[in-house]
Amino acid sequence: MSFGCRTSPELSRVSLSPSISHHETCFADALETPGCETAWNFNWPGTVPAVRKLLAIISLLFLFAVSACGGKEPRAQAEPEQRSTPKVERMAAPPNAYAAQIPPFRRAPLPERVVLPDDGVHAPLIKRVPTNHKVAFITIDDGNKRLPEAHELFRAPNTPASAFLVSKIAAEDPAYFERLKDDGMPIEAHSVNHIKLRGLSYEAQKAEICGSVDALEQMMGKRPTLFRPPYGEYDKTTLRAARDCGIKAVLYWTQSVTDGNVYYQTPEKKVLAGDIILLHFRDAIVGDILATLQAIYDSGLTPALLEDYLG
Repeated sequence: MSFGCRTSPELSRVSLSPSISHHETCFADALETPGCETAWNFNWPGTVPAVRKLLAIISLLFLFAVSACGGKEPRAQAEPEQRSTPKVERMAAPPNAYAAQIPPFRRAPLPERVVLPDDGVHAPLIKRVPTNHKVAFITIDDGNKRLPEAHELFRAPNTPASAFLVSKIAAEDPAYFERLKDDGMPIEAHSVNHIKLRGLSYEAQKAEICGSVDALEQMMGKRPTLFRPPYGEYDKTTLRAARDCGIKAVLYWTQSVTDGNVYYQTPEKKVLAGDIILLHFRDAIVGDILATLQAIYDSGLTPALLEDYLG
């Protein structure tokens, strides 16, 4: 028979007599010595000697078990400490450096898709988007100057714009234009080498248009659907090659902005609804964008995204 150390609180608090030293002394003759027998209090009336011996042995083993356990109550297992997950505070977006310089435009109307003419052979040429909405469209060509300030500017509200990139130039720093695309600026095509297309063969023009579309798709992950011919030079062959490259429309412009100056190409000398405004990635890009936005605002219009109407 063995005794473990898991004693109940009642047993562990019982005062046992004699002490452990006493039963160690009497162990050799505990069953025969009247003193020990009397001390263990097993000299009950009517108890036969054999039973008294067995009870004495059991009691002695019990005392050894209690002594080994120390007579202590079992300790309750400590519960694991509950640790709360710290609450992560979301950082507020920093204020935009150019937001205060953007005119207070009215909210742009919901865009409407324009039905483009289709003769089955040529991509349509668009100089002004045919819409009654009071909106104008900003387009930026080439990609030669890649100023970091442009990223901050185009993250400001009411600055929608589309980039028409020369694919060879865009390949010099695709990450720059990918950031603009991630901020919401669509990437469209503007040829491979920025050469005049008018008068070139169909094969030569198609190589410039399709080559830029293919390269920009590989760089940016999305295929351009709009094309602007370099210098605005085009012919029927340009429109046919553009359609064969998957282009939905070939873009021209009605106003242009350079060095903060707006150059109107219409007799009204103001921005009209549906106008397409031409800018370039140059050193003055920030000033040009701010001048363009002011001209649009002064004309009672709101800037809108070209692809929302022609996409």
